[in-house]
Amino acid sequence: MGPNKKQKIEVTPSLPLEQELLPQIKWFIRRRWLAGGGSILILWVMSFILDLPLRVLPLYAISGSVLAYNFFFHSYAQRLEATTPHKLSSFSRFANFQILADWLALTLVVHYTGGIESPLVFFFIFHVIISTILLSQFASYLQTGLAAFLIILLSVIEYYGVIPHVHIPGILSGRLYYDPIYLLTFLLFFTGTLYMSTYLVSSVSKRLRRREKQLVVLKKNLEEAYHGLEAADVAKSEFVMMVTHELRSPLSTIESILKLFLEGYAGDLPDEQRKMVLGIEQRTHFLLTLVNDLLHLARVKAKKFKKEKAEINLREIVEKVAGSLQAGVKTKRLNFLVELPPGPLIFRGNDDEMELLFSNLIGNSVKYTPPGGNILVKMTRENL
Repeated sequence: MGPNKKQKIEVTPSLPLEQELLPQIKWFIRRRWLAGGGSILILWVMSFILDLPLRVLPLYAISGSVLAYNFFFHSYAQRLEATTPHKLSSFSRFANFQILADWLALTLVVHYTGGIESPLVFFFIFHVIISTILLSQFASYLQTGLAAFLIILLSVIEYYGVIPHVHIPGILSGRLYYDPIYLLTFLLFFTGTLYMSTYLVSSVSKRLRRREKQLVVLKKNLEEAYHGLEAADVAKSEFVMMVTHELRSPLSTIESILKLFLEGYAGDLPDEQRKMVLGIEQRTHFLLTLVNDLLHLARVKAKKFKKEKAEINLREIVEKVAGSLQAGVKTKRLNFLVELPPGPLIFRGNDDEMELLFSNLIGNSVKYTPPGGNILVKMTRENL
């Protein structure tokens, strides 16, 4: 690529699903409050009311630890939310760290409730589904692999006696745990279930993200098309304003001169000539009215696209408006006087709006002043 060629950089719009990561994390934290508090309540019911032989002390400690680190997660989420601009990478790392902490806590809970014989082991599947919803596809498979590794590691070290297997009499069958065929079969099917859950949920999530991306791109294209149409409408309105504005002054002059002919200032006209001039004057007046209507319509449509204020010379505008009304002044034999201070009269505003203002103001004075009357247009710097 040559040095003079410019590279076109396309910015991919951020997806709504990605933007919702922080609310999903906050939802995850709220659910953890319920899980930690609910587990303490369930332990109390199972140990004191149902009188089950559970190791409640380590389980209470685990539940308390979950509540403790969830308090830290809650505070950190508030700090992330206050960060401007939001960094999605920080949210993603934060979500991964939360899930890692939950894996460790859940592994300890499974260990103290019977290992792979515990029905609580299936909570790994629920947690895999939640992590797949929160994270990207690659991160979801990594988290699933970590969950499978923790379960396999727990089963192996308990099987070989590295740590003692916790057996709960009357609920779980301790014989199954020492059957290597059962152990291997369970681990294979459980690991396969974890990965199958991740695959199914991530496939649905991936399709949703693809649809969301298509919607975002479509929305962006529609916005660009709308802005293009808006710009074209502005250009059209400005063109109509420019053309009608340029047509109005010569038409006003033509109408005024025709009126002078009709009033007899150029001498008496024969009837045929007067009839022709009157027809031309009427057509000119109709055309001038049409031009004024178009100019008014263009200004109304372009009102929301007002020109920015700039420094303008009021002297030039007043002199231009006064000059365009001279024919009417002569027709009515008015004593028309314009008094302006010397030098330019600089004012910050919109030249089109100021010209319209003075045209209406002075034009109405010419229109409604009786023949032979006096009109004084006076401007001083103190009034600016």
